[in-house]
Amino acid sequence: MRNSHTLRRWLSATVFASTPLAALAQLAPTRNQPAAAEEPVVELERFVTEETLEDPNRVVPNQPTQTVVGFDRKAVDTPRAFTVISSDLLESMSIRNSEDIARIAPSTYSNFRFGLQGNVNVRNLTSDFYFRGMRRIDPQGNFRTIFAANDSIEIVRGLPSPIFGLGRIGGYLNFNPKTARLAKTGKYLEKPTGSVQLTLGSWDKRILTAEVGGPVQVAGRNGGYHVFGYLENSSSYYDLSPNDEHEVVQATLTLDVSDKWRLETGGVVQYSRGGLPGGINRTTAQFLNDGLYWNGTFAYDMDTNNDGRISDRETLASYFGGLSQNLGLSSSTGTNANIGASANYVGQINSPFYRRVPWQGGAVNGGTITIDQFRAGYTDTSPTLVGGQPTQRMGYQLMVYPLLPNGTPNTAAAKVPYFLPYAFDLDPDTFEAVPFDYQKSFGEDFYEADVFTAFVDLIDDSNPDLTIKAQFLADYHDQIKQGRNPFSQFQEVFTAEEKITVTKTWHPAWEWLEAQTLASANFFYYDGGRLTDLSVDIDFRRSLMSGFTPQDTFTAFTVDRSFDGSQMSVTEKSEHTVAGLGFLQDMTFFKRVNVMLGGRVDQVNGNSYQPDGLFLRNGNGGRSVASKVEGSDTGWSYSASTVFLLPYGLRPYVSYASNAALLVNASTGSLAQGNLRRGALAEAELQEAGLKGSLFKDALFFAFAAYEQSRTSFDPLDGDGSISATIGRGFEFEMRWVVNKRLNLIGGANWNKTNNLVAGNVSVDARFLGYPDVVDSTGQIVIPAEAFGWGGRLQTTIPEAQAGDYAEVEGFPHRVLNLTATYALTKNLQARWTVYHQGSYATDRLKTIIVPEATAHDAGLSYAWGDWFVRLNITNVFDKLYFNKGAFNWVHPRVPRSWELAVTRHF
Repeated sequence: MRNSHTLRRWLSATVFASTPLAALAQLAPTRNQPAAAEEPVVELERFVTEETLEDPNRVVPNQPTQTVVGFDRKAVDTPRAFTVISSDLLESMSIRNSEDIARIAPSTYSNFRFGLQGNVNVRNLTSDFYFRGMRRIDPQGNFRTIFAANDSIEIVRGLPSPIFGLGRIGGYLNFNPKTARLAKTGKYLEKPTGSVQLTLGSWDKRILTAEVGGPVQVAGRNGGYHVFGYLENSSSYYDLSPNDEHEVVQATLTLDVSDKWRLETGGVVQYSRGGLPGGINRTTAQFLNDGLYWNGTFAYDMDTNNDGRISDRETLASYFGGLSQNLGLSSSTGTNANIGASANYVGQINSPFYRRVPWQGGAVNGGTITIDQFRAGYTDTSPTLVGGQPTQRMGYQLMVYPLLPNGTPNTAAAKVPYFLPYAFDLDPDTFEAVPFDYQKSFGEDFYEADVFTAFVDLIDDSNPDLTIKAQFLADYHDQIKQGRNPFSQFQEVFTAEEKITVTKTWHPAWEWLEAQTLASANFFYYDGGRLTDLSVDIDFRRSLMSGFTPQDTFTAFTVDRSFDGSQMSVTEKSEHTVAGLGFLQDMTFFKRVNVMLGGRVDQVNGNSYQPDGLFLRNGNGGRSVASKVEGSDTGWSYSASTVFLLPYGLRPYVSYASNAALLVNASTGSLAQGNLRRGALAEAELQEAGLKGSLFKDALFFAFAAYEQSRTSFDPLDGDGSISATIGRGFEFEMRWVVNKRLNLIGGANWNKTNNLVAGNVSVDARFLGYPDVVDSTGQIVIPAEAFGWGGRLQTTIPEAQAGDYAEVEGFPHRVLNLTATYALTKNLQARWTVYHQGSYATDRLKTIIVPEATAHDAGLSYAWGDWFVRLNITNVFDKLYFNKGAFNWVHPRVPRSWELAVTRHF
C-alpha cells in the first residue's frame, strides 16, 4: 500500500484542479464597479443535463450536441452515425472499461493491449479521444480511461467534421465532464449539491467516488463549480497482476465574466497503476476446443551466469551456441576480435529469438514425427562459420520449398532445411497438456502513469445568431511500463491546442432558405516520445502454468541498460505543430432538405530526433549516429452531406468525407523520421448512408447506417497502427426506446469487416509453417507443432499475389449484437437485463485459430429511497467462457460471473 503517496497525490490533485476557482475567487469588485444584475438560478438534482419522469436515465438522445458536426444538432437530424451514453447509463450498466462499451454502442468492439485497453476501437480501428471537443492524448495502452467522471460520452463513427482537424478514419470519443451549469437553460445550482458513492465487488473491488457542485460569485458575477473525485484500489481476477490503483480529481468552474462572455475552465488529474494481464499465450485450437494448455520449457540454458534472468549478453551469445559476440561493435576489434565480424548481431531477421521465414504458399501440413526422431535431432553446422564446432541438436529442422522465378513455391522440388537458433530448442521431458486455470494471464509486470489535463474556454453565445468560442486545452502524461518479456519503456507526452470557432446564423429574405456558417482556426502543438529497448516481446517462452523461470525471465530495460541487462534501442523524440483552418456551411431548403458542405486545410511542421549510441537491435547490431529529420506537409479535407427531412420523423441521409490524417505512432503520437521524409499526412475517405427516425413524440429513436471507409493514400512501410492501410465496410443499427414509464429498451448491432490494403509481414505459428506434431508410440501428441516456435518469434511475408487471401484485419467479430431492457417494478425498484452476443473471429491474419461465437448475459437491480440509492449489477450471469483477442494471436478471457454493489448518498 502507498498510503502516504496516495494522500500526497490527492492533495496535489485537489490543489491543481481547484486553481481556476481559487484564482478567480481572489477578484473583488471595486467601489465604483456596479454589480451585475443577478440571473435566475435553479436547483438541479444529481448533475444531469436533462431529466424527465419518462426518461430518468437519459436513454433517448434528444438533446442537441455541437461535437459531431459543429452545429447544434439532435442525433436524429445529424447525417453521421454516433451514440450518446449518459453518466446514468454508464452507472446502470456497470461500464468500467473500454471493452464494456460494446455492450451498448455499435461498432465499438475493443481488443486488449496486454490487458490495458485505454482506448476504444471504433469500426475495427483505433479511435481518437476528445475532451469537450478538443483533442486529447491517445490513452492507447498507456493508462486506463475512467468513464465515471463524465456527464456523457459521444461516440462518433467515421471521420470527424472538418472543424475538428486531422482525425482517424475509425472515429472518435468525445468526453463531456460534469459541470454545475445546465447546458440547455444556462442556469446554475442554487446551493451545494452532491453525492458520495461506495462500490464493492468481486475480487476485492473497492471504489469510492464523491462529487459536489454549487453556486459561486466572483466580482459580482454568477457561476457554478463542480468537483469530482475517484479513488480505486481493487484486486484483479487475473493472477500475477498487482492491485489496480486509480485516483482522479476533476474540477470545473463556469462563470459569467460579463453580460456576453462566459468562462468555462477546469482540469483533471489522474494517477493510474496496475498490472498488465495480456491474455493467454500458447493459444492453440486444442486449447479453445478442450481447455488444455501446453506446459513445457526449453533445452538450451539461456541463463549462463545463473542470476535468474536473461541479459542481452546472454541472448547474443546464444545465437552461435554460446560463443561471445562483438556486442554491437561495428568492427572486429577488441577482446572478441578472434571471432570475426560475422559473429556480430545482425538484427531481428537473424536474431537469437526471431526468424523471418520465407513464404511457403500458405499453410503446410507437417504431419508427425516420433519422439525418437525428435530426440535423434540433426547436426547443426552453422557454428563452423565463426570457428565453432558442429553441434548435435534435438528437434526438427524446418523444411521450406525453394521459390520459382515468379516467387511462388516449387512444391515439386526437394525441400530446403531452415534451421532455428538454439533458443528455440525444446526440452521434450517437460511438455504436457494440462487443464488451464483461466486466472493465469501473461503480461508486463506493471504500468504507472500520471495524467494532467487543463482547459480554459471563453464563450459568447448571448446572441444566438452569432456565437464565438475560444478554447484552450493542455494535456500531459508520463508513464512507465516494466516487464520481464522483455519490453519496458519510459514515455512522456505534452500537447496543447488553441481553437477559435465562430458560428453565424443567417436570416435570408427567402422563406425557403435557412443557413448557418461556421469557421474554425486552430493551432496544435506536440512534444513527446519514449525510451525503450524495443526487444520484441518473447511472450511464448513462459508457460503460464509454471510462471517465471530463468529460461523466460528477461532483465528489464528500466532496471539495467547495459549488455548485462537490456540495451536502450529506441528514443522517439518528436516535436510538431499543426495549424489549420476549417469551414462548414449548413443550408436547409424548403424545410425539407438539409445540405452541409465543409472544407479544411492543415499545415504540419515537425522534426524527429535520434541520439548517438542507441543499440540498433533491429538493424546491424551497431550503434546509432545522431540524426534529426525535419519535414512539413499540407493536407486538404472536405465533406458533403444531405439529410431529407421527411414526415413522421424520418431522416434518410448520405455523407461523404475525404480527410487528411496524420501518420503518428499509435502509442506516443510522435512523428517517425521515415514518415517525415515521405510526408506526414495520408488521405482517408468515408462514404456513409443511413436512415434515422424519431417516433412516438421522441420516445423512440433509431438509426441505421451503411458505410465504406478507407485510407487511400499510404506507404506500406509506415508501420503506424494509428491509421492503418485498410478498407472497411459495414452495417450498423441502434435503437433507444422509452416504451412507457416503466420500460425502456436499448439495442445495437453491427455487421462489418475490415481488410488490409497491403500484404506485409505477419507473425506466424510453427504449425502453419509446416512443423510436425511429435507423437509417442501410440500416436498421442506429446509436443504440438506450435511449440517449435515458442522459443521466440516467427514471421513471414505475405506476397502481394496472395494478399487478398489473407487480407482481413484479425481479432474482430463480423457481428456484435446487444439488447438491454430496464423495467421499473415499482416506483423505487428497477431491474435490468442485458444480452450481448459476439460472432466468431480469427486471432491472426493467417486464420490459423478461430474463436467461436459467444453470448453472455448481465443483470442489474436498483432501489432508491429518499437520498439513498443502491444498485447491484451481475456481469456474465451464466458464467459463460468467452474471449476477446489479446496480444499477437492470443485470446484474452473475459471475467466469469462477478458482482458489483454500489451505495450512493445524495445531499
